[in-house]
Amino acid sequence: MARSCSTKALLDNAIADAVSSYGSHRDEFIRDEQRKLLYTAGKAFDALKVGNIGLRGATGTLLEQSLTKLRDLMDKSLPPKP
Repeated sequence: MARSCSTKALLDNAIADAVSSYGSHRDEFIRDEQRKLLYTAGKAFDALKVGNIGLRGATGTLLEQSLTKLRDLMDKSLPPKP
C-alpha cells in the first residue's frame, strides 16, 4: 500500500512540475512576443514621424498589423473582463 501512495505522490509531483513549467514557458513566449510587436510598432511609428510617409502605405500597414497582433495577444493571455 505504501508503494501505491508513493507512486501517486510521484505522479502528482510530476504533473504539478509539468504544469508549472508550461506556465513559465508560456509566460516567457508571451513576454517575448509582446516585446517584438511593440518594438516593430515603435519603429514604424518613428519612421512615420520622421519621413514623408503616409499612413496608408506599407509602413502604416506594418504599424496597424503590429498593434492588432499585440491587442489580440493581450486579449488571449489576460483573464476575461468581469
